[in-house]
Amino acid sequence: MEVKLKATVREPGKHSAITELRDAGLIPGTYYGKKIDPVSVYVSDHELREALHTEAGLNVLIELLVQAPEGVQAPDLKGKQVVIIKDMQRNPIRGDILHVDFVKVSMTEEITAAIPILLNGEAPGVKVGGVLQHSIREVTVKSLPANLPDSLAIDVSVMEIGDSLKVSDLPVTEGVEIQDDLEEILVSVVPPTKVEEVVPVEGEEVEVEGEEAEPEVIGEKKEEAEQTEE
Repeated sequence: MEVKLKATVREPGKHSAITELRDAGLIPGTYYGKKIDPVSVYVSDHELREALHTEAGLNVLIELLVQAPEGVQAPDLKGKQVVIIKDMQRNPIRGDILHVDFVKVSMTEEITAAIPILLNGEAPGVKVGGVLQHSIREVTVKSLPANLPDSLAIDVSVMEIGDSLKVSDLPVTEGVEIQDDLEEILVSVVPPTKVEEVVPVEGEEVEVEGEEAEPEVIGEKKEEAEQTEE
């Protein structure tokens, strides 16, 4: 599935110009690819978010419609410009998109991408007190752009306490190759953590919180010993 997105060529300028773009609801970005020098562009923040609002998320294929305003020099981009988002910078506090990198892809050449992992079902081991540990939340896969999966789902509804699933257990379609270590543990159900109760040793006094032990007075012990001798 492809979505369309308009991009306008911009001339690299000062930081103040980038701030003005963001204030106007536009996101600065860069478009590049094989045999394509980096081109500074900007896109609509709203339209970019709409393009990302699919199951594919950041891995969505985008048909970038590149245009240039009058008086701005732009490269001669011929044919269909299919891109994926290579990198996206966000404000660490507000989460606003600050910058986006688009890289052109060929529909006949394989690409790599990070694919999220979804867990389907409820593990029986969790119902009896086990703890589900989801150790790996995404894997890197290699495939043609058209075959790139939106996500990879794995069924945990048969997992009891002590069971685990590896990366190799992920279901992948033909033409999709996982690049990560297939022996890594993906998800497991472990026993609940037990809180050990401290049992006092026989004859050993246990200090009660809130009560202070009376200090031992050496002089008193000595006086008691003298009285006993008499």
